[in-house]
Amino acid sequence: MPTRRVLLLGLLPFAVACLCGGPVNSPPMLGINLSGAEFGNEWPGRFGRTYTYPGAADLDYYKARGLELIRLPFRWERIQPVLNEPLDSEELARMDAFLNAAEIRGMRVVLDMHNYARYQLDGKPRIIGSPDLPRSAFRDVWERLAVHFKDRDCIWAYGIMNEPHSLGEFTWLESAQVAVDGIRKHDTHHAILIPGEFFSGAHRWLQASANLIKVKDPSNNLIFEAHQYFDRDHSGRYRGDYDAEGARPDAGVERTREFLAWCGSNRVRGFIGEYGVPDNDPRWLVVLDRMLSRMKASGISGTYWSGGPWWGSYTLAAGLRPLHDEAPQMAILAKHAEGPGTRHWPAFVWLGDADPRRGRRPAVSPYQSPNAFLFADGQADNAAFAGATGLFLNYTIPEGGHGGVSLDLGGDGAALARNFALGHELTFRANGTAGSSLGLLMVTAKGVKSAAVNLADFTRLDRTWREVRIPLDRFLTPTFNGTDRVARLIIEGRPADGRDYTVELDELTVTSPQDPPTVTLEIAGGDRSHFPVRITLEVTASAKAADGGAVDFVEFFLNGQRVALARSAPYTARIAPPVAGTYRLAAIAYDRYGNPARSAVKTVTLTP
Repeated sequence: MPTRRVLLLGLLPFAVACLCGGPVNSPPMLGINLSGAEFGNEWPGRFGRTYTYPGAADLDYYKARGLELIRLPFRWERIQPVLNEPLDSEELARMDAFLNAAEIRGMRVVLDMHNYARYQLDGKPRIIGSPDLPRSAFRDVWERLAVHFKDRDCIWAYGIMNEPHSLGEFTWLESAQVAVDGIRKHDTHHAILIPGEFFSGAHRWLQASANLIKVKDPSNNLIFEAHQYFDRDHSGRYRGDYDAEGARPDAGVERTREFLAWCGSNRVRGFIGEYGVPDNDPRWLVVLDRMLSRMKASGISGTYWSGGPWWGSYTLAAGLRPLHDEAPQMAILAKHAEGPGTRHWPAFVWLGDADPRRGRRPAVSPYQSPNAFLFADGQADNAAFAGATGLFLNYTIPEGGHGGVSLDLGGDGAALARNFALGHELTFRANGTAGSSLGLLMVTAKGVKSAAVNLADFTRLDRTWREVRIPLDRFLTPTFNGTDRVARLIIEGRPADGRDYTVELDELTVTSPQDPPTVTLEIAGGDRSHFPVRITLEVTASAKAADGGAVDFVEFFLNGQRVALARSAPYTARIAPPVAGTYRLAAIAYDRYGNPARSAVKTVTLTP
């Protein structure tokens, strides 16, 4: 049966890795690429302008949807700006920060060198193995990366290169081997991904990449990586619609068949590092669904292309759209995901310094009664708590008058139903003259108004910046129940007493409480760190939410792999490492908002 086959294939790497006393390799996983660090055409480029790194918010979203394997594309030219020289410390720090965030969440990461077997020198791409880019340089960079990352439990595999292609005489087999040799000089535990030639195409694996079975690994821990798209030319550009591309429901199953068969006949592990479909025809979702079912039945891991913070309107992107709608691809990915998921739901930014590639700013529309004065600037550089700009209001409203601004989102408004349902808050920073206040209310796309909330009920303004957190349930009425799309946020100047007031607002967001829970881990047996082999370790986590209440669940990890999950107190697990070696135990607790906390690591050694 397919289910049993997945289980057996998943347990095998566990036992093999433990024989080495090293990190435990996880069973087959499904996840997503998180793009950004490979973006841009400048080398090394300008961080925050031409490229970026995904952050904790991106990880929280995909963890919540059960996708726990992340392929992180990065560029060789950025991590090592000069060949054969030390790695760039700032770029390493960015990568470490991402890995720290993944580790806190119990997620696994593929480090994917996204260079197509090339390196830019003097503005020109040089092929690995050519005179200007000898294979020794490729070995050098992977030796340095292995030295730096070898002790990371969250590393699922080293992706030594993305999509080698058109290499001519500089064959990929020899280049892949030198990378493996360099990594294994320093790291004998982590898996290494061996990508195929011809853009790693699964549909061309036998013709272009079958010879990669000759790559030798003394640790016997290789995974072979293919990619596959379903348009006519297999490129993933999807220039035509479903019919023009000649697609059919089993296109993914058919195009990956020879790669899966090759993995099975050679008794090796496989990985499909890129696959994706556009969001413009539901028939593409059937293609994706059927291929993922076949992958899981065959014990093949994979990562969807793509997610990340800067995709904008890219039709293959699986995540949230600018108005908080979830891409349709996510329903299929979540269906096949292996993780338990959390109750995290992303924040929605009404007003802030979001990168323009992530979505448009709301239109700021002032209004006032004839006897009132109001001036509004929605991009005032002197009204920012953080970033570059904020909302500046100056108003004088006599008794019986009114004035304010409407922050209009356009279109059908934002989909905030899940934020309301999960108990989120309207949060912002406010700074105003003494005695000033605001009235806030939301309006649905159908024109239904929420209850009006008085800022004075939450804080008093006195020319200092204040953090304001208003529970969304304060806006609810019998007709405004939080389920309809929200098109406008209205901000009224108060009080109406004829005096001159100034108010500044910034970082206006709908989000959940951010305070993480606490968690500690104990192993039965007191302070012992050495145990006999084949013992069953009894572990207990003490976990509390920030408000002192219960957490949603606790996960237990052995060398980075989840081995148990407890959904109610007492949070306990029995863990039996199979062979002698040194192991690292940790617990991760999630509260009802999806906020994580990771315990200190307990190191235990099992000896014969």
